[in-house]
Amino acid sequence: PAEAAEVVVSPRRVSGVRVVVTGASSGIGRSLALACARRGATVFASARGEAALRELAGDHAGIVACPGDVTREEDRVRLIETAGDVDLLVNNAGRGYYAAFRDIDARELDALFQLNVIAPLRLTQLALPSLERRRGTVVMMSSVAGVAASPKMGAYAASKFGLQALPIGLRAQLASEGLLGRTRYI
Repeated sequence: PAEAAEVVVSPRRVSGVRVVVTGASSGIGRSLALACARRGATVFASARGEAALRELAGDHAGIVACPGDVTREEDRVRLIETAGDVDLLVNNAGRGYYAAFRDIDARELDALFQLNVIAPLRLTQLALPSLERRRGTVVMMSSVAGVAASPKMGAYAASKFGLQALPIGLRAQLASEGLLGRTRYI
């Protein structure tokens, strides 16, 4: 986890690096997008909030606003096509859902998995050819809930357990194919 954070927030220059950050309209995603751009990367910032993305792009010339909903396949495809070759993919978009086990709504659980698990999976699959060519890195933003569940957090924790399994499987697959796989989760 500390190693992945170092990739993004280290003081070294990253000129020429192409970075995709999802959930970039606020919080950690916004901060990561700005940190990368200030170090010379071209950042393709994605989120549903178009106005916030336009404001973010206005804060730094190295940021390209890519509004869209990562739970929609056409928006995921457009994001990766717009970015072109990707050196760093930061799957940051996500949300929580908290309910007692007996009260978990199946529709809410499905929506949670679409955003927290399926979207990062598909974005990584779409970017994988260029990530492999460029020896890039995938970052999966997770949570301590990905290793431990507590009361009323079962649904959220299940999505984060699933998210954390993806890069583990990807690393093993790439290793079996003789490729260096660099995936991180935070």
